Amino acid sequence: MPDSENLQDLELVCAEMTTFCNKKVLFCSIYWPDPHPHTHPTLHEQEIPVEMVLTSLKQLDINKATGSDGIPVCLLKETANQIAPSLTMLFNKSLRLGIFPEEWKLANIVPIFKKGKRGFVENYRPISLLPVISQVLERCVLAGPRDHISHLFNREQHGF
Repeated sequence: MPDSENLQDLELVCAEMTTFCNKKVLFCSIYWPDPHPHTHPTLHEQEIPVEMVLTSLKQLDINKATGSDGIPVCLLKETANQIAPSLTMLFNKSLRLGIFPEEWKLANIVPIFKKGKRGFVENYRPISLLPVISQVLERCVLAGPRDHISHLFNREQHGF
């Protein structure tokens, strides 16, 4: 039990279920809020650090196809140190304003042959080639919710 004598915020929910075989199953969940909550920025307030953009650029696979923007992946990877600060400013401004540039939304849809006879449409699979810049932004943004959510839980929250 947490080191607290204040039980007014403790929540306990239990449900008993009986299966078709007449077996009883008990589900319980306990929630005890942190008595000293920490303030963390909301997702809207979070900013992508330059280091994250730089790491994402350096991890790009140069064997991947160029997206609709026509910028080769190897160029982005080779110039990562120079362009990461500028891209970071663009990404953060886009997130802060809630505006995603139209050019980053455009994709080339390419049919990729799977197997069978080439004359049949069902033997192809569509691949969407987005601009690599939008993929870098997506990678950086997806790291934010994971970090944000991990701050919302504390060791006094349990479920069994």
